Amino acid sequence: MLTPLRTIISKRRNMVSLSSKRDATTKDLLHRRIDWSIVKHPLAHKWTIILLLSVVLSLILSHRLPSYTYRHYLPSEIASQDVKAPQDCLVEDIPSTLSKQTKAAENVRAVYDFDLDILGSIERKLDNAFKVMSQGGGEADKTLLTNDAPAKENPAQLIGVEISGAALSVLKKKNFDPNILTYIYRILDTIFEQGVVGNRELLMSETDRGIVVTFFPTREETVIQDFSRFMDLAQARSRVKKEARLLIPSSERSLEKPVVEIADGLLRPNITFNKSETEERKIAAREAVKPVLFEIKKGEIIIREGEKVTAEHLLKLAKLRQLKSDQNPTVYRLGTMLMVFLILSIAFNFSGTEGLRNPQVKNKDLFFVGLMMILLTIMIRMGDVAPETNLRFLSERSIFFALPIAAGAIVVSVVLGLKQCLIFSVVISILSIMVLDYKIEYFLYPFIGSLIGAREAVYCNQRSTLLKAGLWVGLANILVILCLRVKLGDTPPIETLVGDAAMGFLSGILSGIIAAGFVPLIEVVFSYTTDIKLLELGNLNHPLLKDLILNAPGTYHHSIVTGSLVEAAAEAIGANQLLARVGAYYHDIGKMKTPLYFIENQEGVENRHDKLSPNMSSLILLSHVKEGIEKAREYKLGKVISDIIQQHHGTNLINYFYQKAKGKENPSEALVDEKDFRYPGPKPQNKEAALVMLGDAVEASSRILTDPTPARIQGLVQRTINNFFTDGQLDECELTLKDLHLIAKSFTRVLIGVFHHRIKYPGKSSVYSSLHKYKQHETLDQEFPKEGKNRLKNGEANRERDLRRLGMS
Repeated sequence: MLTPLRTIISKRRNMVSLSSKRDATTKDLLHRRIDWSIVKHPLAHKWTIILLLSVVLSLILSHRLPSYTYRHYLPSEIASQDVKAPQDCLVEDIPSTLSKQTKAAENVRAVYDFDLDILGSIERKLDNAFKVMSQGGGEADKTLLTNDAPAKENPAQLIGVEISGAALSVLKKKNFDPNILTYIYRILDTIFEQGVVGNRELLMSETDRGIVVTFFPTREETVIQDFSRFMDLAQARSRVKKEARLLIPSSERSLEKPVVEIADGLLRPNITFNKSETEERKIAAREAVKPVLFEIKKGEIIIREGEKVTAEHLLKLAKLRQLKSDQNPTVYRLGTMLMVFLILSIAFNFSGTEGLRNPQVKNKDLFFVGLMMILLTIMIRMGDVAPETNLRFLSERSIFFALPIAAGAIVVSVVLGLKQCLIFSVVISILSIMVLDYKIEYFLYPFIGSLIGAREAVYCNQRSTLLKAGLWVGLANILVILCLRVKLGDTPPIETLVGDAAMGFLSGILSGIIAAGFVPLIEVVFSYTTDIKLLELGNLNHPLLKDLILNAPGTYHHSIVTGSLVEAAAEAIGANQLLARVGAYYHDIGKMKTPLYFIENQEGVENRHDKLSPNMSSLILLSHVKEGIEKAREYKLGKVISDIIQQHHGTNLINYFYQKAKGKENPSEALVDEKDFRYPGPKPQNKEAALVMLGDAVEASSRILTDPTPARIQGLVQRTINNFFTDGQLDECELTLKDLHLIAKSFTRVLIGVFHHRIKYPGKSSVYSSLHKYKQHETLDQEFPKEGKNRLKNGEANRERDLRRLGMS
């Protein structure tokens, strides 16, 4: 009886517990703050942002819906109503275009190939054949021999020419003297140099236009219209006989027959018609012909009521149907949204090696870029619907030219970098032509201006750089406007051209001013670390650096010298100098929690690691990375600095304590795991983090040198960099071998400056006597430090102690 009762009570308690948990969960969900960094499906969130952005942009783009329909007329039919053009457009005159294409193809010159190397192949073959046939000749090239019959029994096949018995007997009598080849080569060289064609009649049909001769193997081309120099095979054979009579002396007249037969047999055309190349050039000429267009202006009467319909009318009406079709507004907006969604999907998937799957592409990046696109698209739309001005010096495009579209690219370049800005510039330029009638100038103008602004602002070391970027955008806008006017064939009055150029320059200046005011706002709202923010962090009066110099002065000095090293190296390899230097300043801030456990802060203090186990020492060394990340988060240094702190040791092994632990290892108790003595990583993901890793190790290692001569410093730098390279610590960054060479060279130069030699001062007695003569009552440093004398002697002993911080043996 008790058992069922206990069961019921237990179930009741479980129900109460579940109910309380459910209430707590509901309460927690109601009060939980939205955190973009904690999501179950980050990829789904990214696609949701893109979809919402597509919807908003499509609503902005599709404010003007098509509403025109045109009746389909037949030729010679009478028009029932007037038809006006709703907008400017161009109509292609197809018959005229085809006629121009045909004429362009007919004007293309035929292409002939002139083989300059034909005699070389003949010489190699004949030289080899005569060596084989001559008695006691040198060793022949076996690759040129035939495999059918022995060489001496088949001379015709070996030479490649049918030779008469009389000619062969002469050659055998002369024992295939190589001097005979001299006559053959001179004859053939004269003929081939003049040119031999296979079909002279086909060549002569090109007399009016001339031909293009391509010389092989140089690929040089020339146009020839005089064909009198060229011979066909019959003329060439006749020329062989004449040349043989002139070249061969009367004392060796018996050689004339074999020389002529061999030369005749080896003759072949060295100027051949290249049909495929000629056809390709004709196709290219047809494609290069611009369509013959006639312009229709907005409001122009296409056809009047009662007028007979002609072929020209039908062409114009067909063009108007392409421009405007009667559609459902919902379907039209849906099509626009799908097009924008496709463009954004492709663009954002080019933002990294893995596209949207790349964890480095954050939701806030998409939201920021989307917000910039929306603002710029609204601005372009407002410029499109603005009323036209009647001022003489302004054209219909002046308002568009004055829009500061490049401001968006400048801001994106400063915040996200040049690659993302390039994608942004392409997308915003496409959106601008979707707003403004799909004309080429509405793509090129914002695209080129955005690229110039982004390039000038990508390394923004001060806020005035943004204003300078705007100035360059203004100058680029002027050039683009002039080029577009020339390309489109516009010849506006000079005052209108000056007005458009002034609007373009004003656009650049406004872009720089807007970007300078907008970047700080973006830094605050989206928590980005730009170069301007890095300048603030690089101020040595920053509170965190002040704490570092008070709590860990050795680490502070080490960080400053490392900053100088990596800044010089970053300049050498084209990396971000500012990011590298500031990252070096903060890379060891985690040591402030336990400064006396790091060798640079232990001057005159007993080494605390002597009383610790190797595992405990390694934990203390490893913890400074985690502590540094927490400090960076506390002081809001930004993700880029936190990444450098996290990656500046990569997965490097603390070798000293690892070897010490291996020496104390007891197999019966527990084995020493190498993972316990490695930094958690990750390895450096960019050039700046890798530079900090290398500079950190090089600067610390340089303190061990007892006699820091330039040769020793260079050897130390090279060994340190090679150790990291062979350990695979640089596998995930973008450093090349050339970069590593430049880094080593830069590190060596800076360290030589740090450890430069000073001039030896006069002896102690003379210095003291002169000082006492003038300043007997002033307190002076009257003795040189004893530790300075002993440092060289104890260098070897200190080296082992210093390695404990480096993790090197």
